[in-house]
Amino acid sequence: MTAKKIFSLTVLAVFLAAGMAYGEMTGLDIIKKSKAVDDDGKTMKSTTIMELVDKNGKKRVRRLVRLLKKYPDGEKSLTTFLEPPDVKGTGFLVWSYEEIDKNDDQWLYLPALRKVRRISSTSKGDYFMGTEFTYDDMGGERKTEEDNHKLEGSETIDGKDCYKVISTAKDEDYMYSKRVQWIDKESFLEMKVDFYDEDEELLKIMTRKDIKKIDNIWTGMWLEMKNVQKNRATIVKFEGVQYNLPVKDSMFTQRMVKKGIKE
Repeated sequence: MTAKKIFSLTVLAVFLAAGMAYGEMTGLDIIKKSKAVDDDGKTMKSTTIMELVDKNGKKRVRRLVRLLKKYPDGEKSLTTFLEPPDVKGTGFLVWSYEEIDKNDDQWLYLPALRKVRRISSTSKGDYFMGTEFTYDDMGGERKTEEDNHKLEGSETIDGKDCYKVISTAKDEDYMYSKRVQWIDKESFLEMKVDFYDEDEELLKIMTRKDIKKIDNIWTGMWLEMKNVQKNRATIVKFEGVQYNLPVKDSMFTQRMVKKGIKE
């Protein structure tokens, strides 16, 4: 074998190796890995400041606490509003499931009515408590199999090298026709997500900042959901996040959504 032929084969091997390395992860692989970021956190407790910003820049501030527990077939979460007085004691309970055809169960407790209201599947597109998050956004993570995922290369977001993945809904009636996601190659957290409405017009932009490791789990401490069509935003700031605390199953009941979580 001549030196020229050896060189050609070596170059070919390098290009093939590079191609294999690039092709190792598909859009589906990246989304799956992103959803598995906090798998080591079987439970989570967080205290949050939520700012609702209207089109004139006026802010309303709320404070809330949330518990979450994972199960083999899904997860359950309970949220209690602590401040201000007009929303204090409001509770939100979610049971989400891994089964592809099983929708989340959600209940909302409003102290003024002293009644727990079940959120119907037809109301999942409504906005939650005046925020820019819908009830669907506030539920469990969207199931990977409900979308087609396509890797569109890489881009830099806020100084971080990210995969760009386009997730297109298989269900034509879903509220978001597609989501464009920029996923950090280090932490695999979503750094930015563009949400498109049913007419394929840009509706909302989610951005995440202040990434930290808590108990060896990558965690975003600041998040904004901006509604570009209505020029409003909801900013979420995490004051405290704790993983793997002991949490009883009895916390995730309609009785506890009325009673609320102690901080």
